[in-house]
Amino acid sequence: MSVLKCFDQGPRYIVDLEKLSKSQELLNKAYNTYLAAVLQKDYKFYVVDNPSLVLVEDPIVEMELNAFLKVKPKENVVRIYVTDPIDYTIRLTLEYLGRMEESKPIGKPYALIVNLVPPFKDVLERTEIKLKEIISEKGLEEGAIIPFSEELFNLSSADVKVPEEVKILALKIKEKARQSS
Repeated sequence: MSVLKCFDQGPRYIVDLEKLSKSQELLNKAYNTYLAAVLQKDYKFYVVDNPSLVLVEDPIVEMELNAFLKVKPKENVVRIYVTDPIDYTIRLTLEYLGRMEESKPIGKPYALIVNLVPPFKDVLERTEIKLKEIISEKGLEEGAIIPFSEELFNLSSADVKVPEEVKILALKIKEKARQSS
């Protein structure tokens, strides 16, 4: 597993994206770096984690998807939505999910990940109940809860320990792909 972090945390990506949009040289460099990373290895799966609150029509979504499809036009696309445990953000993520699915993009919805969950038993239990409700209501196949990790949050290299929850979800995705082949 490799991790490619394209933008800074939180709303900082808006500043980064604005800088890219004002400089064709920076845009080309970012685009080529992204393509090189995607093509670096023959991965079995690619997971894109867009920033919270990004909209379907936002340039970041369009730019990344177009770049990916340019080099991997035949990949089976499933969407894994990612949110944090804050009720407001979950609601916005579900609104985003609805808008995305209504727009009939390629592929289909697959899972919801609740990321950055404080690692306290009561919070994890409440989040698990809410996640199960959402999976059922939205017809998703999978879900995962990822407790907050300082190491992942401040990601500065690809040499980071992958959370067990991510490994389990990856195995489920791999098994699904094997069954549909």
